[in-house]
Amino acid sequence: MKIELPDFDRSRPLVLCLYGLQFNRDIAALQLRTSKYSWAALPDTFLSETQDPWMPERLKVQSSYVNESGPDVDAAWQKAKRFGIGILANLVGQGMKITAVLAGNFDYWYEECLRLACDEVGLPFLVLMREHDLTDIRFKTQDDYYRQMKRIPDVAAMACAGEATAEVYAGLNLFPRSKLRITGWPRHDVWRDPVTPAYDRPVILMSYHKGYEATQDFEAMMDRFAHLSRRYPQVPFLVKAKHGVEEANLRRISDQCGLGLNVIDSMNLPSLLCNARVVIGFHSAAMYEALFAPTRILIPKWGETDQDPHTLAPSPADPVLEGHMEFLPTEESLRRAVAESAISGPYAPDMAARTRAFGQYFAYDLDHTAVPRVEDFVAEFTG
Repeated sequence: MKIELPDFDRSRPLVLCLYGLQFNRDIAALQLRTSKYSWAALPDTFLSETQDPWMPERLKVQSSYVNESGPDVDAAWQKAKRFGIGILANLVGQGMKITAVLAGNFDYWYEECLRLACDEVGLPFLVLMREHDLTDIRFKTQDDYYRQMKRIPDVAAMACAGEATAEVYAGLNLFPRSKLRITGWPRHDVWRDPVTPAYDRPVILMSYHKGYEATQDFEAMMDRFAHLSRRYPQVPFLVKAKHGVEEANLRRISDQCGLGLNVIDSMNLPSLLCNARVVIGFHSAAMYEALFAPTRILIPKWGETDQDPHTLAPSPADPVLEGHMEFLPTEESLRRAVAESAISGPYAPDMAARTRAFGQYFAYDLDHTAVPRVEDFVAEFTG
């Protein structure tokens, strides 16, 4: 079987990327702004769907697959390694000059095939970590999580969005500091480019439907959001899903409840947020990204979203965010804030102060952007 990759400049060394949610935004930014390498991703779900029929069920679990053992496990990983070696050989046979494999995480079961293959053939398996834990109790939460793993998959090196992530991995002895680099996320570089707004001053609800311990609250929020949208028909009201699968699920909920919401899945946050009146969200890196846009940032703090502030990011207990984000204690305060924004002119925050606040959490330098730092990271560990 011939593996098809999107078109790329074959005169440059290729960094083979492993497609993943959110990480695909970094890949897109690298492809757009690169000068040293070509970046191309294996097709979405290719690794998981191809291995699914023959991989034992107990291995098809993030992280904890490393805890399994037995003859069937050994045989499965040998087969996975051969599969990974076959992928690399297939691409090299097409004339591709692969210099490294780059993933957005280090403990996904379906990517283990290429990690094993890289180890076998001497190719660097690198990680541009797509997660960045900014909570006050990050050491405890991560220690509780990784302590369950009997081994940490070995990688050549890992690039991090900011110092907080490197501190956790080094502090918990998950990776030596010599393997960790601070590059920032390429997805943030695109905020420096001119952008055309996708909508006319919208009000945006960023999904926190699954994985935030506030699922029921978000579905109630969708209902509130629908009622608000009917009060201001001249204003676009948009529900931003995290990915295509969630978009379909939220559309189904909207249709079943007769909400009539406009649910979208857009990877281009700058065009979506750049002229937004309001952005509403909860416990998400995207809410920090909203600091780059001259918009009101509203975060609910009632019901299921009224959680221990030490476990949340953004957190209502964080003094750096004071004046930049509004943590709303009641439904009425949300309705009032949206009403004010629906009838007012453009919001005009101190954007320089917002950029400085953003830099407290993510590596973000106006003079040294993330893309060249990631290129330097690859160069350092490929020799």
